[in-house]
Amino acid sequence: WVNLRRSFFLYYGGSKMKKTIFNTKLTKDNEALRDYIIREINKYCNMPKSKLLDIGCGNGRFGKLLHNYVKSYYGTDPDKKYIEIAKKDAKTIKNIKYKLGKAEKIPFKETFDIIIYSFSWHFIKNYHEALKELDRVSTKDGLIVILEPSLLPRGYKDQRLNADSKEFDKRLWNKKLKQLKNAKSVIENQKRFKILEFESKRINLWVLKK
Repeated sequence: WVNLRRSFFLYYGGSKMKKTIFNTKLTKDNEALRDYIIREINKYCNMPKSKLLDIGCGNGRFGKLLHNYVKSYYGTDPDKKYIEIAKKDAKTIKNIKYKLGKAEKIPFKETFDIIIYSFSWHFIKNYHEALKELDRVSTKDGLIVILEPSLLPRGYKDQRLNADSKEFDKRLWNKKLKQLKNAKSVIENQKRFKILEFESKRINLWVLKK
């Protein structure tokens, strides 16, 4: 599932930044990931009647995969280019809405029955503010699903994070691992939401409830 992406390069002032673009088409892997998420969510709520918010939506992969299974899908990401791509890709889909924003300052006044962090939780800079915002935008019995990468150095698109690659960068991996462990610790130690489930297979998945 980590490998469902391709990359392109953006140039800012002569410097090259690598940006990951997720495949939004219904590939075999995307279908498996979609069905896995739907099974988990349907254990706890009725998806067709739910408003879903995707925090860290990137270029809109989950919007394309999940919009047919919910009442409405909202996505936000701090990267302007990602939001532009997501909007363009979903311009004919009526129940999808995207806005530029971040976990610490969610750009929607609505409340949501389901909130997903699609491999974006460990990128949050201020968890205190992010948790306050999560509390604000989740309904009384709101469900929160947090998807995170594995804590093992494998399966990453960036070969510098794969231990079996010649490009493996141990310093970079240790930085990433520290980030992931800190993100995991925040989930496990926060008091605002009850953890209903944790599962670790190809990815790490937490299900929480307000």
